[in-house]
Amino acid sequence: MKIGAISDLHGNLINITKCEVLFICGDISPLRIQFDMEEMEYWVSNHFLSWCRTLPCERIYLTAGNHDAFLERNERVFRNLIRESKVTYLKNEYSEYLSKDGRLYKIFGTPYCHIFGNWPFMRSDEILEEKFADIPERCDILFSHDCPFGTGDICLELNELHRGSVALRNA
Repeated sequence: MKIGAISDLHGNLINITKCEVLFICGDISPLRIQFDMEEMEYWVSNHFLSWCRTLPCERIYLTAGNHDAFLERNERVFRNLIRESKVTYLKNEYSEYLSKDGRLYKIFGTPYCHIFGNWPFMRSDEILEEKFADIPERCDILFSHDCPFGTGDICLELNELHRGSVALRNA
């Protein structure tokens, strides 16, 4: 199965290569309207979902990121908007996907991040440990907006070493 994975679109609805499943790992919201719930609902309805329909993939799995206040504050509205689309929103949830070749994939998506500011979905390590306890043991694909501590989490711009989530690494 060919998988695509992207994140941090911030409203830039880009072309993607054909794949069977696309994972969007958070931060879909345009930064200029990320806290304007009315504008975000319009953007999701009229831009994001239109873009999703054009993507060359069978299924899109999405989790939120720290700039997706609309998904944190208006989750019910968002779920209603995507109800009849090829988008599946996972907020610390499990789903299954039956691929074209007949393999069943167990997928878990989580938007929760360690605290590095005052943004949506950021939680203390204690709460993250509770959230990540929901990750099933036999999970084939785990996707999140945060990265596990020690894995692809070095921020060269800030001359810092690891910036990932210890709780996610431990889970």
